[in-house]
Amino acid sequence: MKPLWALFRTFALRIWQASGTKYLVILAAAGIWIALFDRYNLVSQQKVARQIEQLRQDKAHYEQALEKASYERERFFTDMEELERYAREQHLMKRPNEDLYIVTEDPDALRKARELRGTQTVQ
Repeated sequence: MKPLWALFRTFALRIWQASGTKYLVILAAAGIWIALFDRYNLVSQQKVARQIEQLRQDKAHYEQALEKASYERERFFTDMEELERYAREQHLMKRPNEDLYIVTEDPDALRKARELRGTQTVQ
């Protein structure tokens, strides 16, 4: 009985000698090489496609945030009362003759208020 490698060799030679299958074998080998071992194989292409989709989502998010920030900037430059309201609500600013009371159940907001208490004023 012939060894396994000899059987494989004879099988490969028979396929190679067939006239139409030479090109098919070379094409199949090249396809397998490109799909599995090449620098741009299928796995890396899938990773790149996922990264592109994530970047598109991030771009849409940042465009929306930029639009919102531009709208708020316009409001603040045109209306001083709106700017004062924003400073009082978001940055816990107060006037010199006012007391600031914060009622919240969120411990992070309370810590932030303690850090900012009495250090900033609105003129």
